Amino acid sequence: MVERRETGKIYALKYISKAQVIKMEAVRNILRERQILETLDHAFVVNMRFAFQDDEYMYMCMDLMMGGDLRFHLNRKQFGEDVVRFWIAELCSAITHLHSQGIVHRDIKPDNVLLDEKGHAHLTDFNIGCKLTPEKPFLTSQSGTVAYMAPEVFKGSGYGTSIDWWALGVVFYESIYGKRPFQTENINDLKRAISTQTVEYPEKEGLSRECISAMRGFLTRDPKERLGVKGGMDTIRQHPFFQAGAYQTNVDNWWYMLETKQLTPKFQPSSEHNNFDATYDLEELLLDDEPLTYRSTRKRAQRMLKEKDKAIKEENARLKAEHEAAAAATELAMSAMAISAEDYYSNGRDGRDGRDGGYHQQPVQQQAMQYSRKERPTSDRQLKSKKKSKLYLAGNGGGIESDNSNNSSTNSSH
Repeated sequence: MVERRETGKIYALKYISKAQVIKMEAVRNILRERQILETLDHAFVVNMRFAFQDDEYMYMCMDLMMGGDLRFHLNRKQFGEDVVRFWIAELCSAITHLHSQGIVHRDIKPDNVLLDEKGHAHLTDFNIGCKLTPEKPFLTSQSGTVAYMAPEVFKGSGYGTSIDWWALGVVFYESIYGKRPFQTENINDLKRAISTQTVEYPEKEGLSRECISAMRGFLTRDPKERLGVKGGMDTIRQHPFFQAGAYQTNVDNWWYMLETKQLTPKFQPSSEHNNFDATYDLEELLLDDEPLTYRSTRKRAQRMLKEKDKAIKEENARLKAEHEAAAAATELAMSAMAISAEDYYSNGRDGRDGRDGGYHQQPVQQQAMQYSRKERPTSDRQLKSKKKSKLYLAGNGGGIESDNSNNSSTNSSH
């Protein structure tokens, strides 16, 4: 639930993971649902009031329904005609409005009927709904929940708004009997039963003929003769089952008061207990668990990963710089050693100056070699374990051997 600050009004926030939508290949359904909801505003529809999005989620602010879905209540008790009449009449009003906009719901069932805190019924979940156009006056795909599909859906020759009235008839039947018209062990048998078998209406205590007549009207196999299709809403208003609800007033006034929510529903959901199952609904796979709650945690984790990646890059840069510095030092040392060798040849092989017989304080060659040992990487320092190190210089056909034990130099000829 969310509150709009300007008005203080409370809404239900439906949040949908974009990643999950793409993964489930349901992008078209979600966009179609939003487009349909943008065109609707009706007393018995769960209307969308606002919509927005961010990088990860789509958000839709919907009318808040605190009474739970019809499935929840049908699973817990059976209801009398007066209660069911009220629900079916409100849903008839919603379906008529949809069809006037060229919209076919295609998935009317107790799960998609929500009650508000007073008990009024509202139609929801338009993600497989479709808008008919002059270019596309019929639909052909078998979309929806099989148990609530009309016979014409399985023929493959096309169908229109008539299928919603059949689905309402199944909801009507289920609300009265506590079960659906056809009970089978698998989907293929169910499709066959819907297409060929006749619906039975068992006698039940307190069940009126008018009620059975209304159910039979919605569950007529021929879509052209189906209640809601033939004669439209006017035929529904004049049906004896709905006229029976207007025993304290005339029919037209009763319908007007019902559609403007001036009548008090015959059933009011509990305000002291939850009107829903506290379990994860498998049909809501597009929704993540409380993304608003976990959003800060997710951002913190992303920030930590970025910081770690930055630290790794800095460490790699430092190691690279050290390696390049060591390589440069080694190259410098080798250059100095080459220069010292030339100096050695020019001043005498035994370290004496040929002119005055004096000794150099320390040969330049040895200075270079010590510098090299000090600055080389660790792997090169293994040279220290050797008693002697040899340096072979190109040119002059000779090499120089440095004896570190007595700090003297001798020339060995080939």
